[in-house]
Amino acid sequence: MSRPRPERLDPPLPSGLADAIYRQPAAPDLLETAGVAAYRLGDLEAAMVWLGRATAPILSPRILGNLGVVAWQTRKPEIARRLFRRALSLDPASAPTHNSLGVAFGRACPGVGAALHQ
Repeated sequence: MSRPRPERLDPPLPSGLADAIYRQPAAPDLLETAGVAAYRLGDLEAAMVWLGRATAPILSPRILGNLGVVAWQTRKPEIARRLFRRALSLDPASAPTHNSLGVAFGRACPGVGAALHQ
């Protein structure tokens, strides 16, 4: 099976990252990095794609939490909450995930987010 050349990856990536993913197309850390890069560049749809691909080989609380943040920002609150809860089921002590879940609930229902974490 042939792989697409780095310049043809969809969604597109910066060349160095595209080259790395071309060499290791199933590396969760690289796929997560692509998702975070897309997020920081403001391309939330591409971030969803790359972070979603990163969860295929492994279920990482960190990756699920990042995906939850992007889902929340793309106005998919139920998906975001499910992702945060799944991340917490894998790592109940994950402070970043607790924080993201609290922010999501807090924005949806002011005052509720803080109450959930007391």
